[in-house]
Amino acid sequence: MCKPSLETSMKVGKVYEVNTLHVLGEQNVGLAPAKVEKLLTSLGIEYALHRTNHGSIQKHVGAMVETMAKESCERAFEDEVGATLERGGNTDTEIVNGTTYVNLGATGDCAWPTRGSGHSYASFCGGFILMGAINKKVMSASIFSKMCSTCEAAEKTAEKEKKAPVYPTHDCFRGCRGIMADSDSSWRGSSKAMEPKGALSTALGLGKQA
Repeated sequence: MCKPSLETSMKVGKVYEVNTLHVLGEQNVGLAPAKVEKLLTSLGIEYALHRTNHGSIQKHVGAMVETMAKESCERAFEDEVGATLERGGNTDTEIVNGTTYVNLGATGDCAWPTRGSGHSYASFCGGFILMGAINKKVMSASIFSKMCSTCEAAEKTAEKEKKAPVYPTHDCFRGCRGIMADSDSSWRGSSKAMEPKGALSTALGLGKQA
């Protein structure tokens, strides 16, 4: 029998473990709730997760995944520094203004959920990861998004009222969010520009870990 794993308001009720795993599974395979509902319905399984409850769980799961990702990147960064020093000793270090830096080798790549080539990149979001050259582990990541439902709702309201938009306090996903990388909420570049911006933000973010 499932037991509550997360307390929420009385309006939403209690969140059961099966629902938490349900939302985590959605994020893991990259399926929207509507598609999961169609799949379960086709299998004869009742979809009982209310939309309001789903949003609450999604925020909780997302925050936990982001925290775990940061911890994983921190460990990978420390392992890469140790492996680099073990391999090259002092030849892989550099002193700048009294601070010792380790020269790390790394490789990175950007991915988009929608396919594109040349000048046809039009994805609303994307992600860039930077991996260590020795251990091949992800040390840093940048996540990009051109959309934020809260911001867009405020802008639509302002457009109807012919006023300047008033944005409520919220966890905005527009711009560039970093995990062991520089974040830039004001970034409004193109889909193709996510790759060079990601390379820069991840490298700068790791440089600040010294």
